Amino acid sequence: KHTAKALWESEEQHWILVETIPHGIEDIDTSGRILFANDSLHKIYGYDEGELVGKSIFDLVATASEQKELREYLKLLVREQHTPVDYVGRKRTKDGKIIDVQVAWNYKRDSQGQLMGFTSVITDITERKRTDDALQESEKQLRLLTDALPVLISYVDSNLCYRFNNIAYEQWFGHSREEVHGRHVRDVLGDKAYEKIRGYVEAAMSGQEVTYEEVVPYKDGGARVIDATYIPHIGEQGKVKGFFVLVNDITERKRAEEELRKHRDHLEELVEERTSELQKTVKELKLEIAERKRTEDAINLLKEFNENVFRSINDGLVTFDRDFRITSWNNAMEEISGYTAHEMLGKAPFEVFPHLIEEGVDELHRDALDGQVIERTNISYHTPKGKTGYTNEKYLPLLNHAGEVIGTLAVVEDVTELVGLEQRVTNLQEELERRKLIEVAKGILMRELDFSEAASYKYIHKKSRNERLKMEEVAKRVITSFGTTEERENIS
Repeated sequence: KHTAKALWESEEQHWILVETIPHGIEDIDTSGRILFANDSLHKIYGYDEGELVGKSIFDLVATASEQKELREYLKLLVREQHTPVDYVGRKRTKDGKIIDVQVAWNYKRDSQGQLMGFTSVITDITERKRTDDALQESEKQLRLLTDALPVLISYVDSNLCYRFNNIAYEQWFGHSREEVHGRHVRDVLGDKAYEKIRGYVEAAMSGQEVTYEEVVPYKDGGARVIDATYIPHIGEQGKVKGFFVLVNDITERKRAEEELRKHRDHLEELVEERTSELQKTVKELKLEIAERKRTEDAINLLKEFNENVFRSINDGLVTFDRDFRITSWNNAMEEISGYTAHEMLGKAPFEVFPHLIEEGVDELHRDALDGQVIERTNISYHTPKGKTGYTNEKYLPLLNHAGEVIGTLAVVEDVTELVGLEQRVTNLQEELERRKLIEVAKGILMRELDFSEAASYKYIHKKSRNERLKMEEVAKRVITSFGTTEERENIS
């Protein structure tokens, strides 16, 4: 009897584990027919309890080609000509939704070692795959943007190895990004060039932002003058993880400046020979130096603009003229709205999204034209193409160089995933409260009726099924019937 009880409790623990684990578990025979499926698997595929038993695993596959591939793979496993490996594919839920899953296969044999079928552990990786796809798309957009810039851009890690180079860098040095990736800076530039910039590299790795001009070897054997900036990448706890490199080839500018200097010297010689009136002309030439300063300021402003583009590349940006006609529509807005810039430029937003008038967005535009900055958070949206979600929005005036308001700028951040995460946290909190009720009820049954923990859980679970109640409702009944005054007050 003791042995039977121990065996029963062991099986009970195993059953509880199988039914509560967040991964789907299924037993299938050698033809692919489902013999057992736990609650988590039913939830993953959207089926009611028990509906999956007897179905074929091939009926759950999303496409015919994937179904054929799975049939061939199962045949290999049955003939034991293939070691089971994790399978990643697309499945179709009961309501027709396509999800991505990862399946771990294991052989199932009888006591004589004969193959009976397979036990599979199934994980829903839809959200993870969506996140990976979004990251890859973001990296692609960043690559396109950096490749479009004439500035040489690269990233060097803490081991002084290249991890990123744009196309301008490749063309300038004559090395492809594949040839450079992972190689030490010294190996790529050569000892002579590296010794010239070594001090700047060490300063960047100590956390300093470095800007310098230097003459460096060029791929054709000559030398070029560069204007370089190193920006440290500071990680957690202030540790430098590497640094960004921005380089402008200023050889032609330097050559022009040298020609200008020679010309100025010649003019000064003429001034010494001629009248004081010509000296005024020399002073006017000094205005060219001021022009050079304005050019440098413009370059710095462009650099600052590029940095701002990098920071905000994932947010939607829309500009409007004073008549509320769209004048620009960036890639992030195309992703959020489902409409391209070609479809939106020159239109008023209400022509495509009429519900914006009801939400008072035209008033926000007018307030921004009056110089106000307006922010809205967690605004639900839906597009005519069926996409829905939530955004944080900011409307502000758009000024020209003279400080005049020429339109408005809208910054739109898609926070759909964040709102979903917040809802998930709420659901988890509710689930925790539910489980707390069940744990209290189990403790009362163990205390009052001398049940084991497994028997207590089984009692609540069985009552829930028989009376078609949620397990927390059965738990409340137990607490109300057998609990102490304090325990009853806690659930009220």
